[in-house]
Amino acid sequence: MLSLLKHLFSAWAWKMAWRDSRPVRWKLLLFSASIVFGVAALVTIGSLRENLTKSVSSQAKSLLGADLMVSSREPYTDQTKEFIENIKDQGGAEAKEITFTTMLAVGDGSTPKLVSVRGLEPAFPFYGKVKTEPEDAWEKVQQSPGLIVEASFLKRMNAQVGDLARLGDKELPIMGVLMQAPPSGSGFAALSPTVVTSIDVIENSGLLGARSMVFYRSYFQLPTGLEAEALIEDNEELFVEQRLRKVTSKKRSENVEKAINRLYLFFNLIGFSALFLGGIGVAGAIHIHISERLQSVATLRCLGCSAARAFAVYLAQSIAMGVVGTVAGIVMGCAFVYLLKFVVASLPAGMIPFAVEVAPDWLVIAKAGVVGLLICISFALLPLLAVRKVSPLAALRREETAMSNKSSLRWVVILGLVVLAFLLTWMDSHDAVNGWKTALGYIAFLGFAFIFLTLAGKFLRWLTKLVSRPSWPFVIRQGIASLYRPNNQTGLFMVSIGLGTFLIFTLVLMQSILLQWLDPVRMENKPNIFLVDVPPEESTAVNQLITDSGVKALGNAPIITMRLTEIKGRPVAELTGPQSTAERRIPRWILRREFRSTYRGELTETEKLTAGEWTGPSVSLHPGEAIPVSFEEKIAEDLGVKVGDEVTVSLEGFGETKKLKIASLREVDWRSMDLNFFIVFPPGTIDDYVSFNVMAAHSPDDESTAVLQQAVFKRLPFVNSIDLSLILKTVQSVLAAASKTVQIMALFTVVTGGIVLLASILAGRRIRIRESVLLRTLGASRAQISQILAVEYTLLAMMATLAGSALALVASLLLGRLVFDGEAYSVPWLQLGAGIGLVIAITVVMGMLLSRGVASRPPLQILRSESGG
Repeated sequence: MLSLLKHLFSAWAWKMAWRDSRPVRWKLLLFSASIVFGVAALVTIGSLRENLTKSVSSQAKSLLGADLMVSSREPYTDQTKEFIENIKDQGGAEAKEITFTTMLAVGDGSTPKLVSVRGLEPAFPFYGKVKTEPEDAWEKVQQSPGLIVEASFLKRMNAQVGDLARLGDKELPIMGVLMQAPPSGSGFAALSPTVVTSIDVIENSGLLGARSMVFYRSYFQLPTGLEAEALIEDNEELFVEQRLRKVTSKKRSENVEKAINRLYLFFNLIGFSALFLGGIGVAGAIHIHISERLQSVATLRCLGCSAARAFAVYLAQSIAMGVVGTVAGIVMGCAFVYLLKFVVASLPAGMIPFAVEVAPDWLVIAKAGVVGLLICISFALLPLLAVRKVSPLAALRREETAMSNKSSLRWVVILGLVVLAFLLTWMDSHDAVNGWKTALGYIAFLGFAFIFLTLAGKFLRWLTKLVSRPSWPFVIRQGIASLYRPNNQTGLFMVSIGLGTFLIFTLVLMQSILLQWLDPVRMENKPNIFLVDVPPEESTAVNQLITDSGVKALGNAPIITMRLTEIKGRPVAELTGPQSTAERRIPRWILRREFRSTYRGELTETEKLTAGEWTGPSVSLHPGEAIPVSFEEKIAEDLGVKVGDEVTVSLEGFGETKKLKIASLREVDWRSMDLNFFIVFPPGTIDDYVSFNVMAAHSPDDESTAVLQQAVFKRLPFVNSIDLSLILKTVQSVLAAASKTVQIMALFTVVTGGIVLLASILAGRRIRIRESVLLRTLGASRAQISQILAVEYTLLAMMATLAGSALALVASLLLGRLVFDGEAYSVPWLQLGAGIGLVIAITVVMGMLLSRGVASRPPLQILRSESGG
């Protein structure tokens, strides 16, 4: 090793490397392009991540708009108010918010839409600011009753600033458009447009009844020296007892950074795939280059050059290839980053909740450069090991010049590559605890893909040889035989085309699965509209409105609101306390959540009984006896209960408690958009405690939906109508956009595979010329030689594309099984077949274009070359 390093850093090795590369310099440069797109992907994605992370860190407080947010589903108790006053006494400032969802209509006769209404005090946000059009709309809405809405809502309602909107029993003017909404205390993406107003308007709207899902929030600006985390820790018991949710600016920024890291890791793995594929291209280039230079190596050995010194010459060439490819990739990556800068600048205001300065990150550039160079050199070492085995005798005996891949160091290099890939992926996961699992899964996936494609190539070549017959036409037999000739490129074709095909086709098939899952035809017997907060006494009237509107009623679920108070005799407060000694740790969100349950006499299509016996409507109970109920099996598992165990619940709004006995467990398909519940009661046991009803229906078209929403809004303005068809359209558009983004990233791998393919064809051009000349010497015509090349390229393209497609099909079918759970999933065979045909056609055309002139070389040229060599 020391001898190799000594020779590598000598001037002689680099001079010889430069001189030796003269006849093939442009080919080596072309192969160095194999790693360009992989390095460019790492620079682009890494720089964007660093830019976003730095922006989040510097603007952490503006993401929440405060240092601390406290939220409750109920109006504040005296204990909570005392906690708030204590913060104020220490110099803190409070801004209140009341938020809920409701229906909002603009003008007479318009179809009301579901919106998220936020009533805010003028002090909020403490960090950052609200941007509106006109600029003073935020101040005006605090001084006089009015609304500020999103531009998308105005467009959908065909309205404009100044129009009157009906909120509850009040008509309010639209005073402006939100360009950048106030930071939200909710960590969930809004599925409905945001409407902002003053907190006084909300309190006087008449919509804050017991049926509304209202959130009461307080945002705090804490004085210097008072840390939000310490404040939460000191008052943990209060938060548990009062069921208060809390979010700090630090926690919010950590959540955003975690989401950025996950997205970055996904895209970066695609970049690594492109880089590793490029490394295979480099290995192929060095293999072909070394196989043609073995005579030169043998001559150097005869002149007294040691094996280490000869090895250093070609290692220097590989390092130069890596440097050129890495620098070109860095330049291209920086260009992509500046392109992203213009894209981010052109995004609508408010789409990104914080300012982002997009620019190349020098640390990322350095890291991508080192990774690209390491990958290039590591892959180049595999064929370079053959140089160490070249005997001086090979200068006199041509048969001695065959390349040997039996070096014991070969497996050391392969192990080193696997370890390098694992460490790079683990470090990029930014998760010291579980990141190794992601890295191991990625390496396993990549290794499986490479091994599968390699074995598929060997199998298909064996199969082709097996079925080949002497009676077949000469060009077909010769084209098949080309797959086995020395220095054939079958393996390189399989990996470069197969891996790119696998990635692209997998993405296409995954998109097809998701779109089929959301297909409106498939959903025609599923609910696509829900009416929430329907008073029990109005259920019959609302059901009649559904029928009159041409909409099909699909279900009515009376809702009983409750909370857990005891589990198997143990108070919930004991289980959620900071010093809990429970044998089984129960997730706190379950213990604190408000359960909305129902009663019915039978199972639905989306449920399956897994344990116990279903309790029908004929159950009769003695006074004080526990009510037999059915639990969803996963919530029962989290609570650590089984059939026969008892829990106690408090009925919200009624001040009573009931003891429940688990009579059965159910498996629920939560993916179905239906009326599903964690806890189901038998009819007649809890009917008097209904808070409101939820009614499900299927609307055949937008017109029927509009008629129903107008009728319900006119009679019951506080009833929320959730139109799932709009949500489905939003999800479909998001999926389409995400799919395009992922496909663009996957193109890095596809383009890399194309470069590897192109370079491998050109690198093998000399061998093909020699073979074509020999065939012409034996009497073959130029047309026959061209046909032989066409057969070879067609077979190679078919084998690689079919292998990649098979891998993609298996992956998509496994995914389809997980998503559809046994339902029929239709493979888009036409789309898949067209894609396969397109890839084959492009490969064959590219191969034939790059092989132009191969069949036109005179036989005398190669004969003189051979005799002179």
